[in-house]
Amino acid sequence: GELFAAGEVAFIMALGEILESLTIKKARKSLKNLIDLTPTEGRKIIEMRLNDEKRPLNLGDLILFIDNDTKKEALVEVNELSVYKNFYELYLHYSKTDIGYRQDETANPEDMFQYYSQEAIEKWGVLAIGINLF
Repeated sequence: GELFAAGEVAFIMALGEILESLTIKKARKSLKNLIDLTPTEGRKIIEMRLNDEKRPLNLGDLILFIDNDTKKEALVEVNELSVYKNFYELYLHYSKTDIGYRQDETANPEDMFQYYSQEAIEKWGVLAIGINLF
């Protein structure tokens, strides 16, 4: 009984170490492939989203963004987290280029309604995530 249980524990620990090693190798390979990425246009430094509990963030966290059109990837580091009541308030604190608009575009907080409902914004508030290319 006890010998079998000890063997099971040893096996599970060894399996865990193997899986951890494989995960680390895969992560390192992915990061290495991203190092050469540089932004091709724009200098967005603030990402915006709901301040919900789905994806908690901390300063120093890394986020992988994938452009839906070009499928290019960019790894960024979180360097600022600021909470606002809504996108109207957030837009007052940043330039339009900081939040991803081009100089020739009009920055309109209502653009965010295509991603988030008014009810969700009122419930959770919004989050400005300062980012820099990793």
